Amino acid sequence: MNRSLLLFAIFLLFTAHALGSEPTYELTESPMVTIKDYKVVPDRNYSFKKISSHTSIKSSIDSMNPKENGAYWIRLTFHNPYPIVQKYVFQLSLPLNYTLVTFDHQRRKWTTRNAGPSFASESRENGLLTLTFSKQSTQTYYLKVNLKAVQGYRNLLKPNIVLEKEELRNGREALMQYHLWICCIVLLSFIGYNFYLFIYLKDKGYLHFMVSQIGSIIFLCGARHYVNLITELRIYNIRIVSNNAVYFYDLNKLFQHIGIFLVVMGLAQFTRVFLGTGKLLPRYDKVLKYMVYGYATLVATSGIITISGLFYLDYYTIVFENLYLQLILLTMIWIGISAYRKKIRAAGYFLFANIIPLVLVVASSAYAILNHRVNPVLPELAIFFHVLTFGVALIARIKIVNEELNEKRVEAIKMESQIKISEYQHLLIDRQKKEALSIIETEKNRNNMLTEELQVNQREMIGNNMYIHQKNILLSDLAKQVKDINRLHPDLKSEALHNIQSSLRDDHYLEAQWDKFKFRFEQVHPLLFDNLKAKYSNLTQNDLRLYAYMHINLSTKEIAMLLHIEPSSVKKAKFRLNKKMGGELSKSYLAN
Repeated sequence: MNRSLLLFAIFLLFTAHALGSEPTYELTESPMVTIKDYKVVPDRNYSFKKISSHTSIKSSIDSMNPKENGAYWIRLTFHNPYPIVQKYVFQLSLPLNYTLVTFDHQRRKWTTRNAGPSFASESRENGLLTLTFSKQSTQTYYLKVNLKAVQGYRNLLKPNIVLEKEELRNGREALMQYHLWICCIVLLSFIGYNFYLFIYLKDKGYLHFMVSQIGSIIFLCGARHYVNLITELRIYNIRIVSNNAVYFYDLNKLFQHIGIFLVVMGLAQFTRVFLGTGKLLPRYDKVLKYMVYGYATLVATSGIITISGLFYLDYYTIVFENLYLQLILLTMIWIGISAYRKKIRAAGYFLFANIIPLVLVVASSAYAILNHRVNPVLPELAIFFHVLTFGVALIARIKIVNEELNEKRVEAIKMESQIKISEYQHLLIDRQKKEALSIIETEKNRNNMLTEELQVNQREMIGNNMYIHQKNILLSDLAKQVKDINRLHPDLKSEALHNIQSSLRDDHYLEAQWDKFKFRFEQVHPLLFDNLKAKYSNLTQNDLRLYAYMHINLSTKEIAMLLHIEPSSVKKAKFRLNKKMGGELSKSYLAN
């Protein structure tokens, strides 16, 4: 055993000259050791045997240049002066892949371990390895830093080498895990309760609040790097800027953005539903809706392009994303204040439940802009206050929903009574319609009977007219014959013949015939004479007789025969009648 230790000591003495005279780092009571002053050796595809034994390869360079070399070697020697075993957690201050070569005393050989953003590990953070230092011993490690992920940059890099006592780190990790579990359990409890209320009340406000709570869990898992424990998939993008600051985007960052978006979307939709902005504040409703659409587009575009490795877009959009996020959150607060000013019933509860959490989220976003990392306390505080104050808003929401349900119940009763009244009115209207139809049918039958009676009277009147016409023709012929007898036998003085001629000139029979005609005519056209007299008061009985004859379409000759006058006299009478009527006599009457 002593011989083996002697050989190992000789080997360490030999390798001490291989990379030059490197300093030995002393472990102290301090919980953390940070190494900044070290030398590096550019890797020329050296094997470990060559790098650890060749005396011509020396550490003489202060920093690493990714453009010149894809990897660099670093030799580290640590001394543990304490009589107890010391355990540390080893990591680099920059997210770089590396290989650590250590000597395994039990197996008596050198072993290699890989760590960094490309390698899965049991730790939630990338690039962590555990080192064990034997009591009162000196141990040498060889570190190979891989720069292929940043090989396109000319920046000189020199990451700090950090050793932290494992016990201290485990305690901090346990506390962080304890906080995360508490937040997740509380959030999951409220998610289950909100889901129950959503199923029971059918209120979408609870569904949107569930989305924000799920987003909070996703954000916490990403911000605390617990995505590395969920999946072994390692996708990332690195960017180095002019001041040698390194920006790193991986699945944890992507989950942070997804979680923040779900929180913002859930809170925005919850605000719209809880305050009823669609009806009560339509302009604010549209502004908030389209702001969320814009934020979703910005976050999705930045995240997809950055995580794909095409371009580190998040470096240019991160500040704008946080400012945009703050603007959306402040808009929600302003909408709540505006609703409160307009005396919207739910506005006071909304402000009580959301103003402190939203202000804390705004402060967390501002912290991320200034420090380029997530604040370890503010997100948990925002979640705590949101859960605490939302209980009051939840009770108020249930009260408001119950009141709305009662109002709807009353409205439903009113509508039901109105429907019954409407149905009764419809029945009355249908009955009235049936009665009206019955009356119409009766009147229709009566009109049909009157029409038939009028048609009979019309036919009878026409028959009488024809009879009078034929009789007038006969009388006219008889008067002509008497006239011819007087002309042929002027010496014949018969008293009987003289009486016949006098009777033919007498108009009494004409009046009797007109009375019969007028009686029948008024049966067919009952109001015609009354209307003519009311409109033209200057019409005589002869004018009415002439108009009646024209109304039944008798020709000028036929009228002349009925009146025992010449046709020319009938025409003159027509023109005089037309003048009395103001020229309103039908042209067909004048032309016939």
